[in-house]
Order: sequence, then structure tokens, then C-alpha cells
Amino acid sequence: MLIAQYPNNDGKPLYGSYVIGSNWWFTILIGEDYCSSREFNMDNRQDLLQIVFILKRLKTLILER
Repeated sequence: MLIAQYPNNDGKPLYGSYVIGSNWWFTILIGEDYCSSREFNMDNRQDLLQIVFILKRLKTLILER
């Protein structure tokens, strides 16, 4: 994310995620502040619904830029 932040030097937050097996984490980098979400396990129905919601919301945030 730091590498992506340098050429995009526009002050806007960078969103990311990483997946290990069935576990998902969502991240955001604003300036020098970094935050990671709790672990979401896609084997759990409630977590899977949250993952879908987050991805849809993220799409909206990106398209509104």
C-alpha cells in the first residue's frame, strides 16, 4: 500500500484487502495511518454477508472518487 501511495500522491485513502484461505481482512491507509479490520471467515454465513456488503460499499466509494 505504501508503494501505491507514492505515485497516487493525491491525499485520498487507499483501500485494500488480503485473503488467507477462507479468512479475509480489509485495510485502509490514510497518510501515515493504517488500519486493518477484524478477521472475516467466509465459512461463517454472517461473515460472508459482511464481506459482500463491504465489497459493494467499497465499489461505491471508488466509483464516487
